[in-house]
Amino acid sequence: MRQLFSLFFAVFVVVMTAAFSSPVTDKNQQTAIIDLGKGFMPVAERLGFPNFIWGNILANGSVMILEYMPNKDAKTENWSRMMTVTAYALSGDPKQDLQILGNIQNGLVSAYGKQGKIIQSELYTQGPEKYPAAFIEYKIGEGLQAEHNAGALIKPGAKLAAFVQVQCRGTCKSLTAQDIAGVRSLLGQGGGVPSESPAATKKM
Repeated sequence: MRQLFSLFFAVFVVVMTAAFSSPVTDKNQQTAIIDLGKGFMPVAERLGFPNFIWGNILANGSVMILEYMPNKDAKTENWSRMMTVTAYALSGDPKQDLQILGNIQNGLVSAYGKQGKIIQSELYTQGPEKYPAAFIEYKIGEGLQAEHNAGALIKPGAKLAAFVQVQCRGTCKSLTAQDIAGVRSLLGQGGGVPSESPAATKKM
């Protein structure tokens, strides 16, 4: 699995802070999390979240969750601003991956529409194969747990898809125009993601 997630990323020299943690105990899986976390560091730094502090593996190894904070001493339990990457393993077969990405795209729009309130939902295609991609800005939760988030679904590698979100709650109040523009820019030419990722085309 380590090869699956790290094959399409360059090697970045990143000093992991002491704050990094994971519920994963398997050493190979820990290494895979850290490798992928390093791969997304250029995106995290550009969006203002230079500290990779938490990661986990779900769905029998096919999904990874990575969390980045603006401050190295921030805690996952009391965050007000955070970048989250949900990374999905793909097959590498275009026909299968078109279906997988279509399911992810539809699932995201459906889930945030039902559980929260979608402010903007823009559907895109990416590359000559027209892989489904998306930009979604939404609000979810109530009271102190109310969040204002924006995310981009992209395909940054031959066997990798990712939903990259900037999230805001509590003292953060709401995302800035810069936050939203930064997330939307991930659908541009590679979006700063270290890969061969082509620009996405907005569906009319």
